[in-house]
Amino acid sequence: MARLKPPYLFDAAAFRRRIIAAMASRDLSLRAVADEIRCDHTKLARIRNGRIKPTTEVYLRIQAWLAKHARSREGGTKVRPDK
Repeated sequence: MARLKPPYLFDAAAFRRRIIAAMASRDLSLRAVADEIRCDHTKLARIRNGRIKPTTEVYLRIQAWLAKHARSREGGTKVRPDK
């Protein structure tokens, strides 16, 4: 089996930073995030701490959660023009 050479498609450190930043900005605990993502909190902790890489399913769940988080931050309050 051939070993992959850098640059890699998956940047685990950047992925971890995105998870940590989203958790901090929403002031959520690890268990609360794991519940929203619908994965085990121990698995999420290991991913966040860099001990393991996520499976495809968990990666997609985290990506969806991060995208949802980004949309909610962009949305904010919209001002409606007066008629």
